[in-house]
Amino acid sequence: YTALVAKDRGTGSVIVPDTDFSTFVDAPSEATDFIGRARRDIGNNFVSVLVTDRENRDGSYNRVIGPDFQWRPNDVDSITGQLIYSSTLDPDRPDLFSGWQGEKRSGHAAYVSWSHQKPTHDWFFQAQDYSQDFQADQGFVPQVGFRSAFLETGRTFRPKEGFLSRIRVWGQAN
Repeated sequence: YTALVAKDRGTGSVIVPDTDFSTFVDAPSEATDFIGRARRDIGNNFVSVLVTDRENRDGSYNRVIGPDFQWRPNDVDSITGQLIYSSTLDPDRPDLFSGWQGEKRSGHAAYVSWSHQKPTHDWFFQAQDYSQDFQADQGFVPQVGFRSAFLETGRTFRPKEGFLSRIRVWGQAN
């Protein structure tokens, strides 16, 4: 487990994420920050819980909580995932950012990936889903409001003679 508590004087910037671009805004006030993670290893696998909390002096806050895991059912496959939930009360500071109207919102972020690695071929799949109202002030999440999927596969050849020791032909799709 890990836990960190810090007092923030509010002299930095906050990332306000959106679908197309993010905005850097001056931090609204002093804050108390907490970041914690508890992880349990089970053989080559693990499960854990992540918690972050930013309590601003003006009463606004951002809280994030959720599990993540990695499962390795054999020597060639690995499945990793995370599902986190955020609850945010925006500052009532339209003078700093027009979107800060003191509103409460919540959102989720989900990630899953599968990797299959053999000497002659490989597969990789990744999917993400970030709701429009998800926010993680303690983490670097510059984009929200999107879903994506990515697939890559490859075939590897290992010539026994010559200059090249490995040739990999691959394809991918988004």
